[in-house]
Amino acid sequence: MTQSEYNGFLYDITDENEVTITGYDGDVDNGLIIPDTVKNYPVNEIRDSAFARKDIKGELKLPEKVKRIG
Repeated sequence: MTQSEYNGFLYDITDENEVTITGYDGDVDNGLIIPDTVKNYPVNEIRDSAFARKDIKGELKLPEKVKRIG
């Protein structure tokens, strides 16, 4: 897997053509909306510590099809 960046989100594309969010390098002062897809691949996992050291203020929205967090 190769780590890539999309709108501040760091991610990997799995062998199953699904996205795992591995981090975020952006502002979280107004909350955070994790996209349903990244480059037409569905987001299905959020890696453990993906938002470590981020003090998310406001609402955190997750995609409905996320299968695993952590």
